[in-house]
Amino acid sequence: MKLETTAAKQRSQVQRHWLNKPRLRIRTSERKIFLFLVDVLIINLALAIPWLLATEEGRSLATIVSPYKWYITLTIVWCVSAFIFDVYNLARSASTTNIVRNIGLAALTTVLVYTLIPWLTPPLQSRTLVFAFAGLVLGGLVSWRVIYAQLFVQPQFRQRALVIGAGWAGRTLVESLGNVTHDANPFRGTGYELVGFIDDNPELTGGQVVGVPVLGGRDVLVPMASALHIDELILAITQRHAIADDLFDELLRCREMGVHVTTMS
Repeated sequence: MKLETTAAKQRSQVQRHWLNKPRLRIRTSERKIFLFLVDVLIINLALAIPWLLATEEGRSLATIVSPYKWYITLTIVWCVSAFIFDVYNLARSASTTNIVRNIGLAALTTVLVYTLIPWLTPPLQSRTLVFAFAGLVLGGLVSWRVIYAQLFVQPQFRQRALVIGAGWAGRTLVESLGNVTHDANPFRGTGYELVGFIDDNPELTGGQVVGVPVLGGRDVLVPMASALHIDELILAITQRHAIADDLFDELLRCREMGVHVTTMS
């Protein structure tokens, strides 16, 4: 019993330590945009470097930028490959095992398709340049995604959230965010750390719904949001007219505290 108490205290101290650290809160949409922009930058740099080494037109910014159609074509091919291999699934992106496989397949597919497109691609006339292009794309993307999977799932990059409503909509939200594969933990990579439910059903208070604790009703919303350092409230109530006036007032108070309030729509 003493060992369990000591372990619980240690976990509590670690949690407080992370909560007190400065945090860069990155939301789900921002994570996907960030991943896409860095991916596109890497593949286009991987094309520009071999081209600069091969060209006899001089190494300048104009030489890199002038054949813009090559970069546009490469970006389009990448978008198709990325969609096929689902490389912007945030839960998968947080799993090193999964993302290395998928990003590798997407990178190789992009290189293969791109080098077979006539007129819209650069004349990488030697095998050395083609292999350099392929190696830079594959190595750059895999390295970047491994860094992302290890770094951007840390607590200081997560949004701590409460779900308002533990009914069908709230359960569906939690299950969808927790629908990950293999070594990705529930909610890991989605940008959210779901701290708990707020629901007025007294029978649910103190229990768990799909593995997430129910903290209480609307009367505890503001104190819980403050005490638990909540960044966002997710409103899982499908019918807007069903929101009671006092709940609406509590949501406004949370907004005044700097907590984001979002809906599932």
